Amino acid sequence: MGNRGYPSPAIGSDGVVYTGSWDCNIYAFSPGGSLAWSYKTAEPLYSSPAIGRGGRLYVGSNDGTLLCIGPTPTPAATPTPTPPIDLTADKAEYGTTGSISVTADVWPLTVPCYPFVRIQMADGSTLYYQRGMGFTASPVPYLGFAAGTVMTAEPIMGYPALSANFSGIPTGAYVLEGGAVDMTRTTSASNLFYFGTVDREEVTVR
Repeated sequence: MGNRGYPSPAIGSDGVVYTGSWDCNIYAFSPGGSLAWSYKTAEPLYSSPAIGRGGRLYVGSNDGTLLCIGPTPTPAATPTPTPPIDLTADKAEYGTTGSISVTADVWPLTVPCYPFVRIQMADGSTLYYQRGMGFTASPVPYLGFAAGTVMTAEPIMGYPALSANFSGIPTGAYVLEGGAVDMTRTTSASNLFYFGTVDREEVTVR
């Protein structure tokens, strides 16, 4: 078997101590001395570990292989998609008779889009709103803020998207939705492709 020396530890810039072991493990100890982690290897480790670029740990194994263990990457935060149209109602609760006013913040639309505002009614049906024409069950022509497709390179804040009076509507939860239909991909009103996400705002009628 020959004369075996004890492998020397390696110390990282953060004070973590790394060492190989004859028991087929690589050990990492925190600066306070507690075990931070261990890694099981196929063969005993007699060589001293070395720390390379990017915090990678290198150590030779008894079977002639060089092991490389990289630092655990920090998962990148997944950004929350911003809806191209962010609706804000003047109230969260309404009576069965009254009026509603909704403004919209419109973020840049970089492809030809049809903006829309629609309401999911308490009975589950959906009504689309067209400025100057009111509500309809049909999405054609997507009932946007303006006739035809729109594009905008600059945000538009506080756009008056919806203003309507109502009388005697059923109580319950209603969902305001606002978004934009991507006209570079949409070929049918029954198969709409959206640009970005659809904003959803719940309001209640009591």
